[in-house]
Amino acid sequence: MSDEPSRLDTEYKTFGALERQVMFLGVPLVPAAIVVIVSLLIALIGMSILKTPKTLLILVPALVVLMFMKQISAKDDQALRIVGIEILCFLQRKNAKFFGGTNTVLATKYGRHLNDYQRFLEQNTQNATSHFQLSTENLPTRNT
Repeated sequence: MSDEPSRLDTEYKTFGALERQVMFLGVPLVPAAIVVIVSLLIALIGMSILKTPKTLLILVPALVVLMFMKQISAKDDQALRIVGIEILCFLQRKNAKFFGGTNTVLATKYGRHLNDYQRFLEQNTQNATSHFQLSTENLPTRNT
């Protein structure tokens, strides 16, 4: 044992548990609710159109998706968020064929939107708002 006192208050933060997602049966609550609600709405609309109880088989893919989500989030509760970011990045690959299939950020669209100029002009407005007046007393004129 070492003689120095333990510093639990600075070394081991206890409020990290507040960052965890709410889980229901091993699946994060919000994605699980979205899957269940959307699948139930599709099943109900299908039942009202087709008038047969066989449309409840639409709920089977929802169970498969829930089991997939449970398997992914078994060791990490943030894994679904990471998968979502990966899917979003994959869908935003517009010019991947020009760069060997990689996700590349291009600056060629800079300046095509009004928002670019507004951000550029607004970033230094605090420094430029000083009181300044021009005087015409000592200016050279043509007729003097």
